[in-house]
Amino acid sequence: MIVTINIELDHKTNRFGTNRIYIRFSFEGQNHRLKTDIHVNKKNFNKKGTDRKWIRAAEIDADYNNQKLYKLKRAYEKKLDDYFELYDYFNWESFIAKPKVVKKKCYSQYAYEEYQTLIEDDKIGTSKKRRSKHNQFAEFYNKKKLDEFWDSKKLPFNQIDVAMLERYKKWLIKEGKLPNTIIGSLKSIRTMYNQAINDTIITYANSPFINNRFRVGAMKASRKEKLTKEELSSLMEVNPANEKEQNAQNYFLFSFFTFGMRVSDVFLLKWKDIKGDRLNYSMSKNGKVVPEIKLSEHALTILKQYEGRDDTYVFPPFYGYGSKVLTNKERDRVKDGGLVYVNKALKIVARKAKIEKNISMHVSRHSFANISKDNGVSVEVLKEQLCHSDIKITYEYLASFNNKILQDAGDTVYNLF
Repeated sequence: MIVTINIELDHKTNRFGTNRIYIRFSFEGQNHRLKTDIHVNKKNFNKKGTDRKWIRAAEIDADYNNQKLYKLKRAYEKKLDDYFELYDYFNWESFIAKPKVVKKKCYSQYAYEEYQTLIEDDKIGTSKKRRSKHNQFAEFYNKKKLDEFWDSKKLPFNQIDVAMLERYKKWLIKEGKLPNTIIGSLKSIRTMYNQAINDTIITYANSPFINNRFRVGAMKASRKEKLTKEELSSLMEVNPANEKEQNAQNYFLFSFFTFGMRVSDVFLLKWKDIKGDRLNYSMSKNGKVVPEIKLSEHALTILKQYEGRDDTYVFPPFYGYGSKVLTNKERDRVKDGGLVYVNKALKIVARKAKIEKNISMHVSRHSFANISKDNGVSVEVLKEQLCHSDIKITYEYLASFNNKILQDAGDTVYNLF
């Protein structure tokens, strides 16, 4: 059963000399049209155009309106998919009928809507974290383990009171959760509760979170594992037993010798980001452009091991993906899978180096900061080197630092090895 969706121009020209654009649904010889608020000059409409190319560039706001039409088309395609999940036939009236508004009243409904929104916005990492928090709370109030929080019984917001939150906090402690994990779980509930207040599901006066009725608390700075200069030297001297250990060692050291590059940026590094002994890339976390880095001999030696192995990506996790346009979901899946095996192999390398600390890829970033500070690099310069964006001094202010100062500070550290 096939329903096709196309973008179509009305044959009627209005008094302003433009024609309205419609979205056309075709099914078994029947056509149905829904009008949009977009009008174009007839000569600037490409009836054979593909996605985002319906309106020619000569038209004012062509890019904006092409994108708007694309989003509308995608939204109706999704609506069709949802429709055929429920029905094995197509009926135009039932398809376009507005669904009855159901006022959300319980916690799990809000949690599920939040989860779905994050998925649709391609925020896969955040959606996983939030789902985990909701699952945890659902297991507590259902008194049993659940596959997913949306399988739980309904929990009206008026049942989430101070007494329940105190019991939940004690349950989390009993489960062995760390203080910051507990605070994060309670904040998750507060977020959903505040949304319910905004939707007038429950009144602000009834909130258990106001007037210190129940205090969530503030996150405490967690202990950041880091290596000393001596430990890093020991790690560099390890002879890996296989390719997995070799890659793990290389990723860790490459991160260290590129001012503590984040693991996601290491994995996603492309050959086009490297020009000779210079590195210039944008952070995957926020898109900020990192000041140009002059690669040290250590970093260049690591890069030589990977030359010619893939035309696009430098390191293995993304080999073969150069010709594909990856969504955030696909990218996170590859990255997360790669990180799991790298961290396991890294622990083996650390044991061979007689390092007893719980090492992971992110420890490289902490180690760079620690060794830099111990060797006289100022905090201000260090913030710029690490490209922090969540500190009081803004990224724009940090961008004004002299790049030579940053490079000299890095050389101070790298010349130790």
